[in-house]
Amino acid sequence: MIKKVPTAGDHTLSRCSKCKETSNHTIVAMVGDRVARVECNVCGSVHNHRGTAAPKPRSASPRTSAQPRKTRAQAQWADMIAAADQTKAIPYNIKTRVRTGDLINHPSFGMGQILSTTRPNKMEIIFEQGVKLLLCNVAD
Repeated sequence: MIKKVPTAGDHTLSRCSKCKETSNHTIVAMVGDRVARVECNVCGSVHNHRGTAAPKPRSASPRTSAQPRKTRAQAQWADMIAAADQTKAIPYNIKTRVRTGDLINHPSFGMGQILSTTRPNKMEIIFEQGVKLLLCNVAD
């Protein structure tokens, strides 16, 4: 069987950039033996030829063996929790007076430790999700 080389004016399948579908197109321009531009027979738009390539096969096995990496903050938080006495944690409240190094138990973020305080009313706390900036009452 002889395969016919496409020429301008022939029809081919292409993915239309306007319709977002693969449909029949008329070849408008060729570059050598390659189809360059086509006109959609559905909407009439002229665009570069986008062939109908088969979808890429997915890998057979899901990637369950790879564990997500811990960030530097998560590793620092894990070390801090292991060394800290969690019974001395202060429940988070904006009005509670705090100092750098205090343990805080936040209702949403969990256990954390104050890294620094900024006057008049801010503190940086390291939690498992990362470092957060929260409001507080800075102790003298």
